[in-house]
Amino acid sequence: MSWEDQGRQAHGWFGHGTAVESQPEPIFEPAGLERRIDTVAHGAQMHLPRKDWHRSAIAFDGRRLEQIRRAMLAWVAARGFDDATFAARFADPRASDAAIQVLRAAADATRTATTHQGLMAASAQFAAGMLVVGLDRWPG
Repeated sequence: MSWEDQGRQAHGWFGHGTAVESQPEPIFEPAGLERRIDTVAHGAQMHLPRKDWHRSAIAFDGRRLEQIRRAMLAWVAARGFDDATFAARFADPRASDAAIQVLRAAADATRTATTHQGLMAASAQFAAGMLVVGLDRWPG
């Protein structure tokens, strides 16, 4: 079978010569918000101190990932709330204002991310929020 019949170009590559990156990925479409949240949650672990990577409190199994997904979807839906209303509705009364602001910023960065670099920045913000809350208190 010739290289033309196989769909190859003369130099042996498959395809028509356009990069995959030129087409939008489903994760960056409006319906991909849950996938972006999952990516940010898993990516946040890499922004935490290496000495804490073994902690089960920061591991996202199916149940914890679903909790984060529900929480971030609610945070995104409440992006029009002022900080006091948001804190009263979603935050633990012991949560600091700084933690609430950082986590809200991470949810908004996840919502608006259009590139992998944007997801990486949202992961860093989410990890910063985890650290402000405290890894010992994080699962709560």
